[in-house]
Amino acid sequence: FIKEGAATDHEFKDELVELLRFESSKLEPGELTTLKDYTERMQEGQEAIYYLNGPDRETASASPYMEVFRDRDIEVLYTYDTVDDYVLAHIGAYKEKGLVSADTGGVDLTASEEAQDNTEPEKEAEELTGLTEWIKQALGDRVGEVKLSKRLVDSPALVIDSTGMSSSMQRMFQMMDKEGKAFPGAKVLEINGEHPVIKNLSKLKEKDADLAGLVAHQILDNALLSANLTVDSQGMVGRIYSILEKALQ
Repeated sequence: FIKEGAATDHEFKDELVELLRFESSKLEPGELTTLKDYTERMQEGQEAIYYLNGPDRETASASPYMEVFRDRDIEVLYTYDTVDDYVLAHIGAYKEKGLVSADTGGVDLTASEEAQDNTEPEKEAEELTGLTEWIKQALGDRVGEVKLSKRLVDSPALVIDSTGMSSSMQRMFQMMDKEGKAFPGAKVLEINGEHPVIKNLSKLKEKDADLAGLVAHQILDNALLSANLTVDSQGMVGRIYSILEKALQ
């Protein structure tokens, strides 16, 4: 009821927001913090309060969406209820600091040069640009765009919704979708040009385009699973067996 009030009660909204409590990437498991305390710990020049929804702390902290925040040592609040993203989106801002879900396109952060080498030779940069175009063609209407990521460090890819919808909101739509279709909105696949899987995919597409296409679809499904979004499990399993069959030949 406090969360509902913080999102909908205009008269007491400010007072109710102060009562919200969340776990945090900077605190021990089980320890809760307020938005006020978060802002007091913010880095100099940080313009947003970041949060990430997941079924539990372990899943949220291991998410590829957390990589750039760990790299930049930026605190992220963990939310576990589906309603949390709805509430925080409606609150919008706290003390003039925007509330931004870490798994959306609204994150304007770039991994450090140590974590992500941005000095690739011109030829390699051209190959990666060509790869994003090839992946988009291979995936067809499963994605609206494929682009090089500036925030991935350890994972090969992640997926975002270009309309700004968080993964939690997408999961809510999926639960309401009786047909079990893919999540709504324009899907954007971000790839990590420094990851071995992506580098080897660039080479594979020249040697075996069919196998490379299967791998591209699997990379997308893995990214969807990392966001805890529903995928076509039967189709995915069949594709994995096809990849294994070709790899073992």
